[in-house]
Amino acid sequence: MYYVYIFYTEDQVPYYVGMGSGKRYTKREIRDTIPRPDDDELTVLIAEDLTREEAWELEKKYIAQYGRECDGGTLLNKCTGGPGTPGLTLSDERKAAIGSHFSVSNLSNSHAAVHTWIITTPEGEEITCHNMAQFCREQGIDKSGMTHASRSPTHSYHGYKVKKIPHTKST
Repeated sequence: MYYVYIFYTEDQVPYYVGMGSGKRYTKREIRDTIPRPDDDELTVLIAEDLTREEAWELEKKYIAQYGRECDGGTLLNKCTGGPGTPGLTLSDERKAAIGSHFSVSNLSNSHAAVHTWIITTPEGEEITCHNMAQFCREQGIDKSGMTHASRSPTHSYHGYKVKKIPHTKST
């Protein structure tokens, strides 16, 4: 089951709307960029016991209601809510930086094997990377979900489709 929560400032201004399951809302930071309020009373669960789809819809509703900072609102959310990363736009420079950051030349020689991952974003853009764990950390998504999505061409994770292309061990 899923829930939707809002983080508020001490002045009662909402600054983040999220959805999750388990104890995600209690983590110290969300995606390494959104600090959780120190005061537990500033984290408000809006709804609980929701299906994933219901949680996505409610998350989108509250993000639209309060607005993201980039749209003139108060929220630090990078996306408009729901599955994938809707509302997130990457500049051509950012796309190039992501691609070069995950190139084989950036990998340590200590890696036993190298895999190439072809990732199709929710917007339909293809990104090639060679370090799935690092890509997932930087995008704020779960590596196990991406790995699961790579096992079948019909699976996706938060709108991302993944294809793994194995390479032989480099010496």
